[in-house]
Amino acid sequence: MKGRPTGILILSIIHFLFGGFLLLMVIALAGLSLFFDQYLAPGNITSVDVLPSGFGMALNVLILFIISVVTIVAGVGLLNGWPWIWYVEVLLIVSLTLNILYLSVTTISFIVLAILPISLLYYLTRPHVKEYFLGSEESEVIDEIGY
Repeated sequence: MKGRPTGILILSIIHFLFGGFLLLMVIALAGLSLFFDQYLAPGNITSVDVLPSGFGMALNVLILFIISVVTIVAGVGLLNGWPWIWYVEVLLIVSLTLNILYLSVTTISFIVLAILPISLLYYLTRPHVKEYFLGSEESEVIDEIGY
């Protein structure tokens, strides 16, 4: 293999941008809960009822932080060609497709929304991409399995 496929570079940049955006959201929500928690408390006359407070806010911040770190680590793994990240990406794309199916099962928008993850899954299963992540021996085994 000569080098990193261009699509993998683009996908890793998307991971970095999305992970960085999520980290900014974590910082904003943490700051909001630390400095404005008195206004977020339920029953307060000037309460902002849109956001959770207390444990709910801490749980939201923790989940967003974990997702952002995993997203950034996945971006690093894509850039470096870590073999296990190929499996993680395939699982994430299948999960995304199932979520889209679940959320838009009654609308025609499923077709439009499902095009991106299905095309990403198609791209990740191309021989040159599998060779970049898994090497030639492992990608041949995956081809034999039919994945």
